Amino acid sequence: MSYELTFYVLSGIVFFIYRNQYLNNYLKYIFYVFLVLICIGIIYIRPNTLFFIVGIALFLSEDQIKKLYKPKKILYFNGSIFLVLIYLSYDREPFNLIPALLSFLFFLSIITEHGLISKFLQINLLKYLGKISYSLYMWHTLIMFPLKKLTPKISLYVNTTSFTFIIFAVLTIALSIITSHLSYKYIKIKLTDFIKQLLIRRKNISL
Repeated sequence: MSYELTFYVLSGIVFFIYRNQYLNNYLKYIFYVFLVLICIGIIYIRPNTLFFIVGIALFLSEDQIKKLYKPKKILYFNGSIFLVLIYLSYDREPFNLIPALLSFLFFLSIITEHGLISKFLQINLLKYLGKISYSLYMWHTLIMFPLKKLTPKISLYVNTTSFTFIIFAVLTIALSIITSHLSYKYIKIKLTDFIKQLLIRRKNISL
């Protein structure tokens, strides 16, 4: 969660500076330069931040990429090739710059929905996991920690540690998917819609 927390904090600061009417442009530029230096420092300390930046860049430029990038049949295996290159180059250099650039190229095939990997990701099961992916990402850690404390107790009744690990993995995956499904359905969809409708009603009443 550290990358997300850092991103949200810095984004909030940028938004606050941008919308602040009491700061003149000169001071704003100073703050922006200071924030850029902080970002460079974070990347230097935590090189894996580059992958998070790649994700942000792809999100912000998705529409432009779809307009400019024209997939060709010769590029059908590009995603697979870049995935292998990412694996081979990861941890080969201290700064992870090359793997980050390769990951950007890899996700081009995903965004444009072209290539072998993109076709594979269009399987219904994977589409469903993609739909609940954010909920799955948020909940799986909270589920793993109590299960890590529970599995040693299970190992007392099981002779092999490998079987204990299988139990831990199955329980983690199953409970994470169930919890994420319920979270997506009742929190992300129904609760969000309820809050939106409530805000619309209040706005109409105030008018």
